[in-house]
Amino acid sequence: MFEIAIVVLLVIIAYNTKNGFERISKRIEKIESDIDSRQSLRFIKPLDINDIATVEAILDVQQKSYRVESDLIGFEIPRLNDDIESIQDSGEQFYGYYAGSDLVGIISFMKEESFIDIHRLAISPLYFKQGIATELYNHISTVFNGIKQVVATGKKNEPAIHFYIKNGFEVKEEIEIEDGLYIVKLEK
Repeated sequence: MFEIAIVVLLVIIAYNTKNGFERISKRIEKIESDIDSRQSLRFIKPLDINDIATVEAILDVQQKSYRVESDLIGFEIPRLNDDIESIQDSGEQFYGYYAGSDLVGIISFMKEESFIDIHRLAISPLYFKQGIATELYNHISTVFNGIKQVVATGKKNEPAIHFYIKNGFEVKEEIEIEDGLYIVKLEK
């Protein structure tokens, strides 16, 4: 609505000035460019898991991301079976990374008495290798600066292990959860 008011004002000015149409044309192009850039804004915000549409978007990102991880480690990740109810009942706090109006990354955690337990870090595969996981993690790390952080991931998920080690985590233990299937617990 604001943009329409600007355009109307510019048209009025254009009629009253020399070369007005040329100037108005350039101004309209600038407004259109600003609108396009706003649609491609990227930002992080808390997610409301009581909102069904938000949970559906979380599940969409999670399914796509964890399918890649599942294929990588050769094991069906239980998170692939999550549904709206399991997300809402998780007790986790969620933050989302948006590209324009699209949710393309999530991080969730539980704040325990003396540490933060990261439960999910998932990025839509179309947005892999763009620094989104780092931005989400840094956001949480900044909010909970100085508090111990823990996370677990599949031992075969080398990209995730590398990511956490790069961000200051250390491997604390490996646990066999099924015959030949291990998870790695990391701590910072």
